[in-house]
Amino acid sequence: GKLSNLGSLDLSSCQIDDGMLRQWGEVFSAHRCPKLKTIKLEGNRISVDGVSAFFDVLTPQSLPQLELLDLHGQEGMEGVEQQRNFGSAVEALRHAAHREGKLQMWTQAIEFIEAEPETE
Repeated sequence: GKLSNLGSLDLSSCQIDDGMLRQWGEVFSAHRCPKLKTIKLEGNRISVDGVSAFFDVLTPQSLPQLELLDLHGQEGMEGVEQQRNFGSAVEALRHAAHREGKLQMWTQAIEFIEAEPETE
């Protein structure tokens, strides 16, 4: 396929919103990307609903080697609390995708807050 040799895709700061992310999911479902390991989507306008829609349209065969889906720094999520909530929601969606056999190589959601110690 046309995307079969794609290894990395950087769509950072490309004004991607939820609808466009879903469309990317449809592209990845229609055109397998067996070598794609990294998708960078930082600095766009993606919400939890957009991530959910993206995962929903994927098939288990869509992105078999994807190791990193970088979603940090989305517009409208400047506060630490909003970023944490977004990160937690994405992590839950990742687990749900794994249960459906999707994105099996993506083992950890990206850190949404840099240089801040974990407190529990």
